[in-house]
Amino acid sequence: MNSLQKHFTLLKKQKRKLFLPFVTLWDPDKEYFLKILKALENNGADAIEIGIPFSDPMADGPVIQKASIRALNKGASLIEGFKMLENIKKQISVPILFMSYYNPVFMMGEERFFKVCEKTKLDGIIIPDLSFEESKKFIKNSKAIDLASICFISPTTPSLRMKKINSNASGFIYYISIKGVTGQHQGFEKKAIEHIKLVKKNTTLPVCVGFGISTAKQAKTLAEYADGIIIGSAIVKIIEKNINNKKMAVDEIAKFTRRIRSVLDGKKIPLA
Repeated sequence: MNSLQKHFTLLKKQKRKLFLPFVTLWDPDKEYFLKILKALENNGADAIEIGIPFSDPMADGPVIQKASIRALNKGASLIEGFKMLENIKKQISVPILFMSYYNPVFMMGEERFFKVCEKTKLDGIIIPDLSFEESKKFIKNSKAIDLASICFISPTTPSLRMKKINSNASGFIYYISIKGVTGQHQGFEKKAIEHIKLVKKNTTLPVCVGFGISTAKQAKTLAEYADGIIIGSAIVKIIEKNINNKKMAVDEIAKFTRRIRSVLDGKKIPLA
């Protein structure tokens, strides 16, 4: 069991629902990106997923795609992410995960990639376009350096495949709650709940649900069945909305994070 999985398993035993917010590297800029990370940690995040911007995404909806373009225009990349990670680790204590498409890893070279992961103490890696069949060597190398390699299960994944994914993955299972790309969606919760129950029957790792979640009400509903909640587009949208007032973006993200943390902790707040 790797360090990230131990951390999440301990929180799960404490009956704490996990909250994993997603933000894009260097969005809106280097200075405020770090301030946003601090706001997320200080207001209840249990780990933070950092998206490495890529020019040809397959799972990102329009909000995160626009954030990636903003970040790419500033020179953000996987290499720059690792350079900044050493500084992030000095200031942020919760686990840090990278979400990157495979092409930047391939261009960097897997051997170099894993060496830098180990040096910078990256806690987890998520690669949406690395299929289960092609990921076994990658996962094996990840486990060798205590790097959690998080795998996806979707609404179309059959039970037998869930069990195979569970036996190879580490850290947690990322359950994709909708068919499609990231973004804010309405009315998907009922179907997602039924499938989360099925995923839980066929896996032993903590199950965190993402894609489509944007409100405290949705988070509260899905967290009753999953071990954790992942929210990205709703947070990135706050940055986009306040692109000319970055301090306001940090303040609103802190407020949003506190609200999600409150409902996950069972506190009664207005959910409308």
